[in-house]
Amino acid sequence: MNFLARGTGDAGRRMPWQAWAIISIGAIAIVALSQSGVSYGDEGFHLLAASLVGAGKVPYRDFFYQHPPLFPYLYAGWMYIAGATWRSAHLFSALLTIGTVSLVATYLASRFTASRVAAAVFTFLLLCLNPQFVWLGTVGHPYALCMFLGVLAFRLVIHGNEHGNRSVAFLAGLAAGGSVLSSFLLIPILPIVSIWILFQQGSRRRTAQIAWFVAGAAVWSVPLAWFFVQAPQPMLFELVEYHLYYRGPTYRIPPSDAFFSGLRQLIGWARSWDGLAATLLGLVGFWFLLFRRIQKPMHRAELALAAALTGGVALFVSTPYPAFSYYFVVITPFLCILAYHGIAALARARWTFRQSAFALCLCAAVLTTTAVRPTYRVDESVWGLPAVWDAHGAIAAAINRVTPPDAPVYAPEGILFAARRLPHPGLENSFAGELDVASGLIASLNFVPQSRIEERIRQGWFAAVWMDANDPLINSLTLSRVYDRRMTLRTIDGDSFLFWRSTPVAQQPNRP
Repeated sequence: MNFLARGTGDAGRRMPWQAWAIISIGAIAIVALSQSGVSYGDEGFHLLAASLVGAGKVPYRDFFYQHPPLFPYLYAGWMYIAGATWRSAHLFSALLTIGTVSLVATYLASRFTASRVAAAVFTFLLLCLNPQFVWLGTVGHPYALCMFLGVLAFRLVIHGNEHGNRSVAFLAGLAAGGSVLSSFLLIPILPIVSIWILFQQGSRRRTAQIAWFVAGAAVWSVPLAWFFVQAPQPMLFELVEYHLYYRGPTYRIPPSDAFFSGLRQLIGWARSWDGLAATLLGLVGFWFLLFRRIQKPMHRAELALAAALTGGVALFVSTPYPAFSYYFVVITPFLCILAYHGIAALARARWTFRQSAFALCLCAAVLTTTAVRPTYRVDESVWGLPAVWDAHGAIAAAINRVTPPDAPVYAPEGILFAARRLPHPGLENSFAGELDVASGLIASLNFVPQSRIEERIRQGWFAAVWMDANDPLINSLTLSRVYDRRMTLRTIDGDSFLFWRSTPVAQQPNRP
């Protein structure tokens, strides 16, 4: 696999030390950020799933998990070695993100041997200084794993096609299939790469390349078949039907303009501070590709693959309802490749003095905007959210102090993960409680409906209950009557309350 570090094709020389120094600066910053306590959205949900897998639970069969299974298994293995903490999970994500940056930088340097350092600087600007990319790439979400495997598949398929190496094509299929099994956002990578290989030179060669690529991707059908045998109905519901009809309590029937709503999210992301620089330069690269201004056929083919992956994945990500702007972070590495081809084509083009000055000013403005954006976004970006896991840790410590280790606790997934507690069966996934499904299906899906959860709280079934101070359930469930002890705890959003009883566990109501 040494070719990944040295580049492919016309990259006969090693990367200069200046380029590796720039990449190293980005790597240090990414690791430091990952350990700052930054968090995002449903991170606790994914990390708790990894803890459940580490405890011997099987997704779909033993607990509700509406995502592909590679992330919880891979992170469970990592945390078994490095410790089941958010710091170890963040470190693993950071290493995968550094791998993604390195794969992009070394690829660009291999295709532009006269400007290897410039390629490293460009990659640093567009990726390492992109708040959304480093934010989502350093937390316990599948994004880092998904992007790393997607870019690895891109690099491998190019090398396999260039040299006719069947084993590399097999590894490319393995990486592409792994990216899909990390996150469904990269599903288009399989058909796009297969079609791209089909249009390459040499019929026998491309037939063999497609066969080996498909064989590599098909390897992942073995674990999927095993999960299906374990729990066929839950697996189909959680991986297929849930995403079609149940992605929220009001999304059972998506509106007629669902796709256009996703496109508006895409346009909003493209013109946001996070995506603007890469989008503008990527459009320049696509323009040069469209009008065949890129001279080398090999470069045109690779640029076409990057453009197809960018456009195909972007359109696919726009289709689910609701689509969120942060989904589009997965196209950032491919868009970066497209953008550097564009800026390199601009540099080689024959311009008049005025045209050259305008192009230079445009590129300088775009890249400067990218460089200063993290500073400008202090209050909104990753730099302004260092206390999430500190708050989770304080709440988890309080829960562990006032309740026995095996007592049932009602709290979000992130707090349970920080407390190193496994939730009671059926309470592993807060998304499942709101599902409106037939009563006969609830048992097979392994979740407790929200109405039953509230009834258990009202009966004092939980040894401790954590809720935000503004949660209306505190009054509607009369928690002050059910629990005689209350502690006020701080979170990044304000106060929260931990309720528990001073009654010994043996005297609590019998558990259902």
